[in-house]
Amino acid sequence: MAIADEFRQCRTCGYDRGFHTSLHRIAAGHPHFRVVLICPECGTRYDARWVMEL
Repeated sequence: MAIADEFRQCRTCGYDRGFHTSLHRIAAGHPHFRVVLICPECGTRYDARWVMEL
């Protein structure tokens, strides 16, 4: 998924007030998580390809 200047509108339902976020551990015991954006209107998930360490 290519992002231009901003990504805040759901491509599925058109909701345009931003996203919820979810963190998914990459592997059991691993300190890194993938960040997933979730549309609060329709629930579509977008893999932001961001990784964070907690």
